[in-house]
Amino acid sequence: MGKRLKSQRRGKGSPTYVAKSHRYKTVSRFRAYDELEQRGTIRATVTEFIDDPSKRAIVMALYYDNRDQATVVAPEGIMLGQVIDAGAHAAIALGNIVPVKNVPEGYYVCNIECTPGDGGKLARTPGSYCVVVARDEKEVQLRMPSRKIVAVSPDCRAIVGVVAGGGVLEQPLLKAGNQYHKKHAQNRYWPKGRGVKQSAYNHPHGGKEHHRGKSDMRSRGTPTGAKVGHIAASRVGRKNK
Repeated sequence: MGKRLKSQRRGKGSPTYVAKSHRYKTVSRFRAYDELEQRGTIRATVTEFIDDPSKRAIVMALYYDNRDQATVVAPEGIMLGQVIDAGAHAAIALGNIVPVKNVPEGYYVCNIECTPGDGGKLARTPGSYCVVVARDEKEVQLRMPSRKIVAVSPDCRAIVGVVAGGGVLEQPLLKAGNQYHKKHAQNRYWPKGRGVKQSAYNHPHGGKEHHRGKSDMRSRGTPTGAKVGHIAASRVGRKNK
């Protein structure tokens, strides 16, 4: 019997591949969506910027006037000690947390909720943002960084602005050790050895002269040890233009 695949060995309980979650500092999400924000406005102060190993984006800590606290991704241009507003009556200004139904078309927003009260799910990576392209009483349409149009509820909250740290992926890592520690902090598997470069008992694609030698199409019910390649693919190859 051959060796287990890396995807099998990365299951829960293996200390080699477990994430260092005890080093994570924050959970980035808005405060509870209560009546105070739904019908009014509450003020908050930026008290701290946090560099969390679990996130690429810088996180800002907010202290609200009613003594609530929250940590959310920091938009570009925000400053320590700056006062922001959150709620239905908040102004459309940098860093404010507002319902997307109040944001005019063409504005940049980030950390958008998919459903009202979920804390923010969309456009949270450094330099990312969504653009409001259309809105009505039933939904608000946003253009994602991938150019895809997504419709969300008008009551979903968002931060006005662009996530800070744009261009972080353009910075050269210079050596493989930096890449290793960067991936290892978030439990990302790196480096990834190709299956065709491995032996036959290590991987189903191995054992040939650096090519598979057989089709890599696999059905959805394939056993775990052989479930590599194109899983239940409807089509492969380039599309005809």
